[in-house]
Amino acid sequence: MMKADGLDEAIIGATHDIATGHFRLVYDVDMCIDILAKDMTRSEAMEFLEYNTFGAYVGPDTPLFMFNNWESLLEEDNA
Repeated sequence: MMKADGLDEAIIGATHDIATGHFRLVYDVDMCIDILAKDMTRSEAMEFLEYNTFGAYVGPDTPLFMFNNWESLLEEDNA
């Protein structure tokens, strides 16, 4: 499984893709922001994750990033 650098404390589990046979780590986005916000603002941390992490596909082992507050994402889409 591939890890995201410096975000080990934000790992909340793993998933298995039955189609490829690969296991992928799952990270909590809020916990990732908390980790990065030690060295930058929360807004900068989210921007960093969006630009450098969420969109990076590095093969079938690419980690997944989970939004625990997913309902708010639906509200943003409908606004």
